Parts: sequence; C-alpha cells; structure tokens
Amino acid sequence: MPKFLRFLLAGLPAAVFAVPLNIFLVEMLTLSKPVSYALVLCVQIVVNFFICRSYVFGETGAPLWLVFSRFFFAIGLIRLLDWLAYLYLLPYFGRWYVLLQLGNLVIFSVLKFFLARLALESSAPRKSL
Repeated sequence: MPKFLRFLLAGLPAAVFAVPLNIFLVEMLTLSKPVSYALVLCVQIVVNFFICRSYVFGETGAPLWLVFSRFFFAIGLIRLLDWLAYLYLLPYFGRWYVLLQLGNLVIFSVLKFFLARLALESSAPRKSL
C-alpha cells in the first residue's frame, strides 16, 4: 500500500477523536473555539506521531525525543497554518465550526504527509563508510 494512503489511514484515529474532543471542549467546558482547536491540534500531533512512526514510516533507531521533536516542529508549523486559517475563517462558519475543522483536515493533509516523511525518514542514523 502506498505510504500516502497509509498516512491518510493512520490519521483517521486522531481525526475521529479530534471532532468529538473539539465539540466537548467548546460545548461542555466552554473553552473558546480557537483555544479548543489549538489543544485538539496538539493532541492530534502527538497521536499521529506514534501512529505514523510505527505504521507509516517505521522506526529509524534514532532517539525518540529527537524524532518526536523533529515531527512536532514540522507538523506544528502546518498545524499553525491550519489554526490560523481556522481563526480567520471561523467568523464565517459560526456554529458550523466542525465543518471548518474537517475542511482544514483535508486541505492540509498533503503538506503534512511530506513534512512527516521528511521528519521521520530523515531521522534514520547515518551509516559511516
């Protein structure tokens, strides 16, 4: 199965969890939508790291903290753009904020794949000659 398809499948658990989490944080805990979405994005980054590392790209043998920090930084940049788009478009969506969340999920998935691949595959230890 192609890596991009595995990447999309690997993102499903975090995406399925993210929508109810966002609704819970906004509706039940009454957090603001931007704060809630930022928390959800951080949770998704962590969950996706472990799934992508084991299912999509494999373990490289590099220290976990190094691989995680590279992944968090790379995906965090995309998630920041995701969050900024969410923040900018939120006034137009109002109560339909979950549709905006799902739209961002689709729009940013290709860019996240390339950066995840860069972060996780380039973490492999280099072999000396």
